[in-house]
This record gives sequence, structure tokens and C-alpha cells, in this order.
Amino acid sequence: MNSQKLPESGKVFISAVSATSVTISGPPSRLKKVLNDYDYFRNSRSVNLPVYGGMCHAEHVYDESHASTIVKTKHLERLSSNLVPTLPVLSSGTGQAYLAQTATELFMQVIMELLTQKICWDNVVRGIVRQCTNLEALSCQLHIFHKSLPTQELISALEDIPSMELSIHNLTQWIFQPQIDEQGPRGPMQSKIAIVGMACRLPGADDIEEFWDVLSKGLDVHQEIPPDRFDIDTHWDPTGKELNKSMTRYGCFIQDPGMFDAAFFNTSPREAEQTDPMQRLALVTAYEALQRAGFVPNRTSSSNSHRVGTFYGQAADDYREVNGGQQVGTYYIPGGCRAFGPGRINYFFNFWGPSFNVDTACSSSLAAIQVRILPEQWGNRI
Repeated sequence: MNSQKLPESGKVFISAVSATSVTISGPPSRLKKVLNDYDYFRNSRSVNLPVYGGMCHAEHVYDESHASTIVKTKHLERLSSNLVPTLPVLSSGTGQAYLAQTATELFMQVIMELLTQKICWDNVVRGIVRQCTNLEALSCQLHIFHKSLPTQELISALEDIPSMELSIHNLTQWIFQPQIDEQGPRGPMQSKIAIVGMACRLPGADDIEEFWDVLSKGLDVHQEIPPDRFDIDTHWDPTGKELNKSMTRYGCFIQDPGMFDAAFFNTSPREAEQTDPMQRLALVTAYEALQRAGFVPNRTSSSNSHRVGTFYGQAADDYREVNGGQQVGTYYIPGGCRAFGPGRINYFFNFWGPSFNVDTACSSSLAAIQVRILPEQWGNRI
């Protein structure tokens, strides 16, 4: 199967093994073909696992450079620079404890294994049983999300350890248990809002890592007004006496506001040209934020597309005002009117929930959050 001329990401591969089962991963269309075309699989019992959002345990796709990109970020290095592992973390491949002296090393080993190594459930079970036996544990608490085949094998192995009491806790019930607090939120676990993904385009910062650098270093990111905005020489009056002219040649500007992959967002070149850069950047940053959050549509009840909407804070639409008498074309209204910004996000991602554009001047973003949490009947939405 893998001898065909397929891209590495399109190949089918083994991602997990145990004494009684094997997990095969790959694009759904390729997996379906394997199961239908080969007698071995047609005569075997198979179960489709609802795993989405990208590949893992794929040595033919990832290498150490990909793990480094994930682990060796400024945020993580700052977080883990003074931390050391104190409890053993077992490998999902060997069942042995990771040999890491720093938190960064531990993260690197874990991510490398997730990206490149297949899971060997038998080794994991033996490793946990060995830990419990060596510690001569009198009791063991096992926290699981659901009773899968590997967890059943682990439970059976732990129950066979003499003189050890085993208790099993289902984390799914804890996650979906409603939080009742008549006095209001007192901590993150009781809050109605959780920030799980962020993205930005700001002066001096094209992502949140660069934005953190601007803040932590106290950088001054003002610059002379770029020529791609307007000709400052024709709009500058240091005396302040001329009407509609600026007394300064400087300001704070984001870089390359016009960069936009129109084809990726299913937008024609003509429509992209007439669409407010703010709407284009809204699409780009929404995509980045969802990627950072690990959002997978319809994976859980809270990520069901019918329950997801867009609440967008916006305090200006200069592009529409400036182009109102110059480029009035087919896409002028959907590309310039602010109401279409959040609607464009909903449409691209196939979200079925509300689409609100909120303008309360400087407090627009905060007001959008307030609008989101007030109507309890809407349920969980982003």
C-alpha cells in the first residue's frame, strides 16, 4: 500500500499495538480502501476510532525538528527553565520512565514520542504494574476517561497484584459535572470563560510570542508612517494649522496588513481585493487561534458546529469609509460593512451559532465577551 506514489502524509501506518489489537492510522479515504481491498482486514473485526485533528505516532512524517518547534518556544523555555521532574512519567512506547533531568528535556521526549513512535500498550501495562509492585503499594487510584480495550487490560493486571486495593475513577463524569457556586466565580475552574487559543496581529508583533516580547521588554514600536498606508509628506503639518493634516510623522502599525492567502480561504482574487483587511486578518487570526486551541469541529458536544458562534469586537471600519466613493463594486458591501466580518468567520468554519459584531468603542472586545456570557440559553459557544 505504501509503495504507491503517495505523499508521506497520505500513507497508512501502524500507530499502536497490543497483544490483542493493532491501530492503523491515516486519511479516512485510504483507511477505507485498505479495509475493503485486503482480505486480511475484511475478515477481521475493526472499529472506527473518532480521532481527528492531525496525525501522530508517524515516524515517516515527523522528526526532531518538528518536536523542537513545539517545545523550544520562548514561553515554554521560560516556564520550564527552573523546573525539574520529581515524579516518574512512563513512556507510552517502552513503559519505562523517561530519563529527563529538566522539564524541557521531559517535554521534548514526550512530544518526540507522540509524533514519531507508536504506542505499545503491553509495555505500558507492564511498566505500571512494575511500578506498583516495586513500591509495594497498598492502594492504587486509576483515573480514566473511558473503559477502552487497553484500560481493561490494565485494570485486569492491577487487580492481579496481591494485597493492593484498586479504585477506578471516571474523569468524564467529573469534567461534565455542573459547577454550582451561588457566590459567583472564585477561581478558574468556576469561571464561565476559558481562553484556550489566541492569535494576534499587533504593532511589532505578528504572533503572541512576539507580543509577549514587546510587553516584557517594554519596547517602543512606533515608526514613521509607512508609504503603503499613505504619503505622509502630503498629510503632514508640524504647525497644526492646516485642516485634516497630522502634526506627527509617526505611529504604530502592524506589518504587511494586506498579506492574505485568498485561495486557502476560498476567496476569489477580486473579492479579496475589495475585502477590508480587518476582515481578512479576522479570518487568519481566527484560524490560528482555533489551531492553537486544538479545536476539532463536532469532536465533542461543546465543539458541535451548531453550538459555536462568533462574537467580534470592532470599533472602526476605516477601509469602508475611505473606499466608499472609490471602489464600489460587487463585493463592496460584504467586504466593507462590519457586520460581515464575524459572519465571514462563521461561514468559512461552518459555525451555526450567532454572529455578532459589537461596537462600544474602546471596550468593544470586553463588551463582546459580556454579550457572549449573558444569554445562558445559548449554551457553550466561542
